[in-house]
Amino acid sequence: VTWSPELEAIFGFSPESFGGTRRSFLDHVHPDDLLTFKSAVEEALAAQTDYAVVFRFLQVDGSLGWMEGRGQAVYDASGRALASYGVGIDITEQRRAQEAAERQLGITQTIAENADSPLMLLDRDGYTTYANPAFFRVTGYSEDDLPGRTAHSLIHYRYPDGRPYPIEECPIDRSYRHLQPVRDLRETFVRKDGSLFPVVAHVAPLRDENGESTGGVLEFRDVTEERQREQRLGFIVDLERATLAIDDPERVMTVVTEMLGKRLEASRCAYAEVDLDANSFTIVRDWSPGLPTTAGTYPIAAFGERIPTAQLAGETVVVRNLQDEYADDPAAVGLGAMGIAAVVSVPLIREGKLVAMMAVHQDAPRDWTPYEVTLVTQTAQRSWPIIERARSERALSQSEAQYRQIAEGLPQLVWSALPNGDRDFYNQRWFDYTGPMPDIAFTDLWANTVHPDDRKKASTRWKRSVETGETFQAEYRLRRHDGEYRWYLGRALPIRDEEGKIVRWFGTCTDIHEQKSSQHVLAVSNEFAKVLSADLDLDRIVQALTDACTQAIGAQFGSFFYNVVGEEGEALLLYTLSGAPIEAFEKFGLPRPTKVFGPTFRNEGIVRSNDITKDARYGSMGPHFGMPEGHLPVVSYLAVSVVSRSGEVIGGLFFGHPKPGVFTEEHERIVTSFASQAAVAIDNARLYASVTSMKETLERQVAERTADLQSSNEALQGFTYHVAHDLRSPLRT
Repeated sequence: VTWSPELEAIFGFSPESFGGTRRSFLDHVHPDDLLTFKSAVEEALAAQTDYAVVFRFLQVDGSLGWMEGRGQAVYDASGRALASYGVGIDITEQRRAQEAAERQLGITQTIAENADSPLMLLDRDGYTTYANPAFFRVTGYSEDDLPGRTAHSLIHYRYPDGRPYPIEECPIDRSYRHLQPVRDLRETFVRKDGSLFPVVAHVAPLRDENGESTGGVLEFRDVTEERQREQRLGFIVDLERATLAIDDPERVMTVVTEMLGKRLEASRCAYAEVDLDANSFTIVRDWSPGLPTTAGTYPIAAFGERIPTAQLAGETVVVRNLQDEYADDPAAVGLGAMGIAAVVSVPLIREGKLVAMMAVHQDAPRDWTPYEVTLVTQTAQRSWPIIERARSERALSQSEAQYRQIAEGLPQLVWSALPNGDRDFYNQRWFDYTGPMPDIAFTDLWANTVHPDDRKKASTRWKRSVETGETFQAEYRLRRHDGEYRWYLGRALPIRDEEGKIVRWFGTCTDIHEQKSSQHVLAVSNEFAKVLSADLDLDRIVQALTDACTQAIGAQFGSFFYNVVGEEGEALLLYTLSGAPIEAFEKFGLPRPTKVFGPTFRNEGIVRSNDITKDARYGSMGPHFGMPEGHLPVVSYLAVSVVSRSGEVIGGLFFGHPKPGVFTEEHERIVTSFASQAAVAIDNARLYASVTSMKETLERQVAERTADLQSSNEALQGFTYHVAHDLRSPLRT
């Protein structure tokens, strides 16, 4: 046996190292392929033909390769083989590639066989060369149906409306023919029985080594359930949109039954409420075009036992053929009398009790599909809350009307709030008091009306009440439409539903301004009384009087003036000031007793003006003809005489405020009372001062007289001494 150097290299021999015997050659043929190799050669020799055989060979290093051997023999005249010539082709790489491809194909086929989605392998002409089990399961075809049939002729040959679907219009066929992949193609395919089903399809074209189309892979997914879910969801959305603004539960029932009945093309759709205590149910509303209405009350027993028992247990009842399925049941009579041959009835169970039912009826037997049964069930489940909401909203609306009627009739400012604390209603008295506030959000009206000094405390209490459900109560000042603040007592109670959940807050604001003012005046009066009872100092008494009156009536400032007469005539001397610095008046000198001031010092009565600048007496005297420039602004004005018990006008109390209409008759009474008390104290203080002065004068006079007497005594003693001396002298002589 002679080998070429190339063949030796294939087997791993160095040049000319091959043994050259038939035995040494056969030793390098894989044992499992040796018989195949020998048989191929022997059969060729016997038939005097060429041989060709593929076998595995062992290289010198022990590695395995693949070879394709081809050869022919030379024969003598008798047909005996004299020699043979052949070639050995190393096909190791090709064989490995083929094995890899076969393994991959096996994997791919395994995946395809176990895939949930149908798969089809198509050739360049669209014929099916392979289909996985899922394809047969979904379409109803078998392997015997595939030969000689294109995929288009199997599953895509007509439109949903029944028109033929030309292959020229088929995007799947165009995809693999024109090497254009297709993803998420929404189409409708046809099963073997002719029924249609929606799919989402993908097409992957296949190419040969030259880039030419060899067909494609079609994979699709049955999306019937998804489409039905979308349709059901769309119907429910339309249902909720149609009933969103309806607050009449009977009207909701009418809309729901009509929409569901039309969607299912049913003979009738009805809504019934159940009264277990009376063993009856009432069909409140039904949609029944072409059929008599079934609205009315019926005894439950009229419909046998099976259907009521199932409904009481919360089970949906599906009857496809009443006469067949309930031939021996009273239900056949009861339902048949209503023109019902098929029905789907869904119960509503609340707290373990059957309270309502929704049903669709057909006047002929009907094979209800799972989609239709599910649609009825979901519609019932979604419509009951809508009906209950409408019923609650109607009750709430009626309650709201009653509430508003009551709220408008109360003398207080009335408001209400949502469970989260946002105000949602104020009665007309509130707006009459506060005036319009168009630039303020409705929920912020309260906060923008409360006095800034009271807002934080009141808001904190309100927040705590909202969080805990406690009754709200707080005192705060509310701004009136004219800018004035008055004291109010705010109270709010939570309104709860049957489960104890807060559904609203009911609040009132009661005017307690007079009470608060009285309390304030009483507190000021008590402090003032302490001063009067404990002090005889005139300056402190007058200052306490001025301070007390200013605080009690809410004046911006108050003052006490004496009327003095000097070389230039009468003038008013500022004695005390409250609510403003003394510097605010010092620069103006002594005011004159004008027509505005004069009556007070002549005790001609109280002077009170809502706007003194509009008083006829104002500004009639020079040099200022009114308040001098830079004077504190005075609009509201109140002046009261302070008169002693003897009738003497001690002075005048004057109060001012920059806003109009601040002082009232009650303020006159308060100041007059304080002035009367102060007058007595002033008289006492003046008497005390007078007595003190007289005492001091008497003591000074006594001291002076004592000094004079002492001086006279000393002189007398001197005189006596001299007289005695003179008298003794003659006696001594």
